[in-house]
Amino acid sequence: MSTSEHELAGLQRRVATAALALASVFVVAVVGYRIIGGDEHGWMDAMYMSVIMLTTTGLKEVVPTDSMGAQIFTMAILLFGATAAVYTLSMITAFIVRSEEHTSELQSH
Repeated sequence: MSTSEHELAGLQRRVATAALALASVFVVAVVGYRIIGGDEHGWMDAMYMSVIMLTTTGLKEVVPTDSMGAQIFTMAILLFGATAAVYTLSMITAFIVRSEEHTSELQSH
C-alpha cells in the first residue's frame, strides 16, 4: 500500500469515527429529550428537538427546557453536537481533497 493510499485509509477511519460521534450525540439527545419531555412528549417530539438543537435552527421548542437540568442538557448537546458536526465536515472535506490529489497522482503516472 502506497503512502497516499495509507493516508486515505486513515482518513476513511477518521470520517467513520466522526460520523459515529455525531450519530451518538443525536441518539443521546433524542433519549435525553424523551426523558425530559415525560409522558406529554413522545419520540417524535424528542427527535424534532434533537434536530433543531443540533442544526441550531432555533425553531419552536416542543419539549420544555425551563428546568436547570434541561437547560444544562441542551447546552451540552449544542456544544458536543456542534463540535462533532464541525469535525465530521472537516474530515469529509480532507478525505475529498486527499482523494482528488491521489487520483491526480495516479493519472500523472
